[in-house]
Amino acid sequence: MKPDFTLFARVAAAVPAIRPGDIAANVQSISACISGARESGACAVLFPELSVTGCTCGDLFLSETFLDAAENAVAGIARFVHEPDRAVFCGAPVRSRGRVYDACIAIRGGAVIGIVPASRRALASGAGRWFAGAEDAEERTVRFAGFEVPFGTDLVFRCDSGASFAVCAGRLDSFSAGGAAGAEIILNPFAEASFAGSADMRRSQESALSALGHCALACAGAGAGESTAEGVFGGRASITEAGEILAENADVSSGRRMVCADIDTDFIRYERRLRGWTQTPTGIPRREIPFGNPPMPQNSAPMRPLSRHPFIPDDPAAGEIRAREILSIQACALAGRLVSAKCRSAVVGLSGGLDSALALLVAVDAFRIADLPLSRLHVLTMPGFGTTKRTRGNAELLCESLGLKIETIDIAPAAAAHLRDIGHPEDARDATYENAQARERTQVLMDVANQRGGIVVGTGDMSEIALGWCTYNGDHMSMYGVNSGVPKTLVRNLAEFKAEEFAASGNAGAASALRGILDTPVSPELLPSAGGESMSQKTEDILGPYELHDFFLYHFLQRGAGREKTAYLAKAAFEGTYGGEEIERRLDTFFSRFFSQQFKRSCSPDGPQVLGVSLSPRGGWNMPSDVSGAAFTGESK
Repeated sequence: MKPDFTLFARVAAAVPAIRPGDIAANVQSISACISGARESGACAVLFPELSVTGCTCGDLFLSETFLDAAENAVAGIARFVHEPDRAVFCGAPVRSRGRVYDACIAIRGGAVIGIVPASRRALASGAGRWFAGAEDAEERTVRFAGFEVPFGTDLVFRCDSGASFAVCAGRLDSFSAGGAAGAEIILNPFAEASFAGSADMRRSQESALSALGHCALACAGAGAGESTAEGVFGGRASITEAGEILAENADVSSGRRMVCADIDTDFIRYERRLRGWTQTPTGIPRREIPFGNPPMPQNSAPMRPLSRHPFIPDDPAAGEIRAREILSIQACALAGRLVSAKCRSAVVGLSGGLDSALALLVAVDAFRIADLPLSRLHVLTMPGFGTTKRTRGNAELLCESLGLKIETIDIAPAAAAHLRDIGHPEDARDATYENAQARERTQVLMDVANQRGGIVVGTGDMSEIALGWCTYNGDHMSMYGVNSGVPKTLVRNLAEFKAEEFAASGNAGAASALRGILDTPVSPELLPSAGGESMSQKTEDILGPYELHDFFLYHFLQRGAGREKTAYLAKAAFEGTYGGEEIERRLDTFFSRFFSQQFKRSCSPDGPQVLGVSLSPRGGWNMPSDVSGAAFTGESK
């Protein structure tokens, strides 16, 4: 599983055991944490504010003897950090021109390579008694621990992979100082006493600031061992990326003194390009200091949360909230379209499959929002050459349980007549044979909608749209596609949620119908089945599992991952379920179809965006129909 390319910046945030004033013991504790980070392959290790001395030393920070000892200790840590491809960021007091600064010191390859002082705003309450703020400094270099070192808040540390780090020491409300430097990863060493609710407050702050700055935020706070004379230091360590917490240690009492995570700097850059975020605002200087980055350890799996179903929250409670929100967005969107188009009715083609079932449930809610009688919601089932009794039965049961009338229009005779008219052989079960049925169904739906003064509600989902798994000008077309922003795995999740909701409300029929639909394999049902009983087509046997395609879609579309990176992540996420060869083969299918089927997306109907991404050619994915996908497929004409 070892990648042969740089995927992530592996960063550690450590909270060593500290004894305020016992600098030698503190250095030993810091060195032990550095050894642990070295084993994990981290390219950067962050320690808390004033970790070399302890942050609760009071007036000792005014003592020359104490400051000398701290400076000598940093020189010792520098000798311990001998690798040129790893940086350590630790906190210590730094003297310059008669002032003392609360500073974060960057060490690499046996040398101090940069010092970032905390601003007055970032200093803890009362710390102005001992420390000057960064605003007070006039010098751009200082002599420290035997090195002439760049000094200031304008320093950016860059490793060979391109990942860049800036330091924002102290209180998080001074975050803009680091963010202005334009680095992808902001390091925040801090020292704040804990109080009830402070961990939740920090967590919210970290998530919000990293999301707003389109960056990653690594934090390490002073912890156990500091003086408890005035409070307790919780020792929080965390790594957050664009609003998502990758790793955290709420407090040192849990026993975890270090957290480590892989930060996706490629994604951060992609987000910034996508959102038009200005990396370095005009007038903000920056001095870049290089350091290498170690190769990822052999057989290294990504050290970060990796969900198999990234469009669905892992937490059930959060998943329930998300499901309600998405269903509300879909229903409000359709209700708005019904009202704006002055529709008297709407038409839904119900196949007995997942997508059309979800579209029907959304339409029912939309009619309630628009204050339209459900009698004007016309549900059609249109059996063809391959329709099975199972799917037809599920469709009928769902309508019955919702109090809706279902109309049956058999499209087989019309499709057969059309195939005869164009001289198509009766035994040729090809694309023409299949697509004739899809287009006949669409024609029926459109004409019935015209007849009854309504619109056709589209049922196709985002995964099918991405793969082009639809018939052009057949099921590809509608007057409003309510599922166009919902990937297949999320469609299933929403159907499961509605089934539970129906069961809880006493509608056992609707719950049973939805569970029957959920248990039915996904199929277009366009080829004849044996006596109308068994399916002769199963979509996932042809395309591959939708959970794989949705995983590919998420990382490609929402996170800007390339082919190689997507494959690496999929192999890690689905290890033990799908082999590497199958994942590579299905990924070939995904990218080949995604690029070749853009022409269908270029003229797709309107539909609501419900996630952070969209395939709409108007407000979402924008790509010419004839663009080459060679960079992702490896194919070149």
